[in-house]
Amino acid sequence: MAHSVTSPNYERERLDNGAWKAETYALAMGKTIDPSGKDESLNALTVEEMAEILANALHRQNYLPQSDPRKTDLMIVVNWGKTIPFDDGLSQSVIQNLTATIDQLDSLELDGESAGVVTFSATPSEAKLETMLTIQSMAERARRQANDYNAQLLGFAPDLFEHYKDDTLGGPQRLIFDDLVAEVEASRYFVILVAYDFKKLVEKKEKEVLWITRFSMRAKGRNFDEELANMAQSASKLFGTASGRMRRNLLPGKIEMGELEVIDTSEDHKDIE
Repeated sequence: MAHSVTSPNYERERLDNGAWKAETYALAMGKTIDPSGKDESLNALTVEEMAEILANALHRQNYLPQSDPRKTDLMIVVNWGKTIPFDDGLSQSVIQNLTATIDQLDSLELDGESAGVVTFSATPSEAKLETMLTIQSMAERARRQANDYNAQLLGFAPDLFEHYKDDTLGGPQRLIFDDLVAEVEASRYFVILVAYDFKKLVEKKEKEVLWITRFSMRAKGRNFDEELANMAQSASKLFGTASGRMRRNLLPGKIEMGELEVIDTSEDHKDIE
């Protein structure tokens, strides 16, 4: 999955054959974002190996590496890492306790009757219910904050925030929203490429961002060093362009044909009438 944005000041020129006019860049390594600090695959590649993988992907959009500062158009900074999803263990525990508390409310004691009005005395169950509701609200806020942070990293934020605006989601819209949340709450490997105007950055110390592309994939069962090339090649079509909404299913399907295997044979043949 990938998302890409461009500055209003950034426009690429196409050649007569429809290809992009070449632009040159210098690549700078940013930082690794690994809140767990336990994923060794995020640092398994050398700087040279990462640079080569990204250069191959950038070349597909006619971005070419350049070592001469006088001939360099862009400074592309790469940051990469792995998100840690919100742990809803607390939320589930609260829901279970909340259910048990509601069941206990049947044991409320009568406080008396005055003028036909029946009142109840506060019981431990009522106090516990209020506490559980408060904790549940806190858990939901924590979940939203964690999801918002990961959505910003991954490029999901525009799509996710668009759905936040509608409190009455239903049907297909609800399914889309639930799918987005599921993706945000899954642990994902991600890469963020930020392209700056090289000359302004070097000569004037001005950080003018020209384009940003973010791409990611689910991390479960995978290693970053083994998947970076596939991720970068699949997202390369968005480098330096505005993707609009989140783009999905970037990885091409692959069919492998093995050797033919005879399942069953029979020497007896009968004519079919």
